[in-house]
Amino acid sequence: MTCSLPSRLITFNRILWPTPRRYRRGCRSHSQASYSSLSGSQRPCSSFYSYRLNIFGFPGLPGYPQNVGLQDQRLAVEWVRDNIAAFGGDPDRITLFGQSAGASSADFYSYAYTKDPIVGSFIFQSGTAQAFNSTQPDNLAAWWPTSAYVGCGAQGTVELAASLSCMRTKSFTDILAGIATLPSTSKILGDFSPTVDETLVFSDYEARSLAGNFIQAVRRTPAPSPR
Repeated sequence: MTCSLPSRLITFNRILWPTPRRYRRGCRSHSQASYSSLSGSQRPCSSFYSYRLNIFGFPGLPGYPQNVGLQDQRLAVEWVRDNIAAFGGDPDRITLFGQSAGASSADFYSYAYTKDPIVGSFIFQSGTAQAFNSTQPDNLAAWWPTSAYVGCGAQGTVELAASLSCMRTKSFTDILAGIATLPSTSKILGDFSPTVDETLVFSDYEARSLAGNFIQAVRRTPAPSPR
């Protein structure tokens, strides 16, 4: 794994933890990703995964696939369900645990996958689906200056489809250089973060919460420790 665009998960018998580094970048060596205080006397099964971040995971373009970074996270959860038993983990005791952007990602999951949750419980540390103003309709305010910087056209000079086609020919380093020129007053979780698609990210979390339309976490009594 590299520290460029990764996040991570950790499973004890049950815990998955996306690394908290906003929606801009992730790094498995980040100090907040230490497992020492979590493992206690248990023997953790740890798995690390990468998912798309920044413009690559959350382009936020109307009419195009959105929140593909969140789709990547679901694939990681499915992999854990299907494979973690081979590493000593329990696929029936998975907790999704996140901090900051990781917490909001976990909460997005809790509303998006009510019909097939896989995850049985959650811990949200300093973040929720409604935090950080993370339910904007699109990321066009960041897309167009980035497009202009790399020579793919500014807003009003080219169609969005042409801009996207051009951006796909550019190197990721050029694109990241363009993003770095965006104003420092941009959103707290990054210029490209999850957008409302009414599939993975919703516009009515208060109503969904009141109606109970989220994964109902199951509390399980721990098995007694062997003597």
